[in-house]
Amino acid sequence: MKEEKNNDSYLLYRIARDYYEYDMPQKEIAKRENISRPHVSRLLKKAKECGIVSIEIRKPNFLGTDQMVSKLKELSELEIVEVVQSSRAQFRDSDELSSLISDHASVNIIKYLIGCQKIGVGIGKTLYSTVKKMNLQELDDAVIVPLVGVAKKCSGNMHCNLIVSLLADATKSTGYFTNLPIVVDKTEMDTELFNIRYEELKKEWDELDVAIVGLGEPYKSVKKEFILNEATDIYKKIITKSKNVGDLLVSYFRRDGSEVVVRNAYVKVTLPLEDLRQIPRVICIAGGEKKVTGLLTAIENKYISGLITDTYTANELINLLQKKEIKEDV
Repeated sequence: MKEEKNNDSYLLYRIARDYYEYDMPQKEIAKRENISRPHVSRLLKKAKECGIVSIEIRKPNFLGTDQMVSKLKELSELEIVEVVQSSRAQFRDSDELSSLISDHASVNIIKYLIGCQKIGVGIGKTLYSTVKKMNLQELDDAVIVPLVGVAKKCSGNMHCNLIVSLLADATKSTGYFTNLPIVVDKTEMDTELFNIRYEELKKEWDELDVAIVGLGEPYKSVKKEFILNEATDIYKKIITKSKNVGDLLVSYFRRDGSEVVVRNAYVKVTLPLEDLRQIPRVICIAGGEKKVTGLLTAIENKYISGLITDTYTANELINLLQKKEIKEDV
């Protein structure tokens, strides 16, 4: 019995050490210890209660949240900045950070939609989670429009029509749904039916008052799950070798903001990156260690005019923008 208790104490120590000292994500700890992720969370709480973990609260070495918002607006010229408090461990764990940011965004996004008649939505895990968590708040005569086509087989967070439906339900708005696929054969584009539907969708895009988008991580390995399940291996290899820094609306882009174009027999049904600049307000809901460079690029190229993120991502963006400012002044 005593040995079992000691083993339990050592498990608490090991999990607390990995999480707090080594910044290991909870899902990685769960896999290593062969337990569930929720159980890891409970054990971390228990480690605090029994004194294995003692947390000291200190004033952060970076700006407070309000100062951070003001500084990021000043340096980036973003119209909208919302920042939710995060930890370094959350900054490095995409699942935990996605949940944290979407909790905040689900409550705060509505104020930027009031008075808008046409609202465009993209795809992505954090965006999907945001609209799924939203409480009922009615908008007057709004129409929710997809900014990309639909994939044949995908998770809910990558299905634009589903995100349109969730947001329309949460705001008592009208959903505009498309049956156009994300990836289209060029020969299909020559058909009359396709052209009618595509022109109707593009007309909706031309009338957007606001767009809400997510930002994807860079695609660096063909072994990783790809956002376009219809994509060929050649397509994936081209994206992998492109030195992309992320994607907006299924369009991967480089550090200079240029889109990675794959010239073949297929085209994408998605709002073009350059057209984002024509929309009065584009709010990106994203954050995390792997997305900082992509967000910086999207900001510099005016693809987005608003950002809902976390404190660690905001701090990294501020540091990079300040370095750029100093370099330009020299």
